[in-house]
Amino acid sequence: AQLGPKVQWDNTVNYVQDGNFLTASGACAGLDAAFHLVQLLYGREVALRLSFINEHRWLEDPAADPLVDLYENGQLKGNAVDI
Repeated sequence: AQLGPKVQWDNTVNYVQDGNFLTASGACAGLDAAFHLVQLLYGREVALRLSFINEHRWLEDPAADPLVDLYENGQLKGNAVDI
């Protein structure tokens, strides 16, 4: 996939909220973003409870992405098999 001309890729986070827009860097990051939205709408305790029920370890801090070093400009570095 290519990035659009106005996309500012930030490979240091797994989700970004910019005004009304909330975007994520992948499927699990999408869950983290979803729990972030739940937190905004219903509070942290509800978001934590839902993440527990869904057996997902919610990364509340978007900068805590454990896979951040695997990507460069939105593209996977190297061979995914080597990961």
